[in-house]
Amino acid sequence: PYRKGVDIAIEAGKILEKAGIKNFKFLIVGRDELRKFVGDAINFKWLKLLEPLEDVAIFYKISDVFLSASRIEGFSYATGEAMIAQLPVISSDIPQVVDNFKNAGDGFIVFKNGDPDNLSMKTKDLMNLPQESLRDMSIKNRDFILKNLSVNEWSKQILNIYKFILKADDR
Repeated sequence: PYRKGVDIAIEAGKILEKAGIKNFKFLIVGRDELRKFVGDAINFKWLKLLEPLEDVAIFYKISDVFLSASRIEGFSYATGEAMIAQLPVISSDIPQVVDNFKNAGDGFIVFKNGDPDNLSMKTKDLMNLPQESLRDMSIKNRDFILKNLSVNEWSKQILNIYKFILKADDR
């Protein structure tokens, strides 16, 4: 939970609540370790802990936005899954994640890693957008994944690497 920034998300939620924002919920998926980490924050009305499921698509279907507050991450499969599920994404500005998704457009929003104030501001800004803008962001996210990170695109890139290697061997 610490690596995934659960405490950062909780602090951002507290900031939003203190600002009088009531129309938000943070859903966090995990088991006993998460429950212990969250502690008394479990009592916040805007925080829901959910048990992991085999079919993670259910979590994307019940969400309006995907938040990744991770402090450390490699390639974020969950971010890609959320984008293909047509969700806007708010992510910490970890270089490995930003490098993979930075060209997605305005549906991939970054906040300063470890900064709950910045996260709460970005969340509030997103919540204030018209539904049409959110829908456009969501569609752009899906299109970005299909165009750049789908299995078909990955296969083409792998084939290009092999072609390059084979050409180098012919020299």
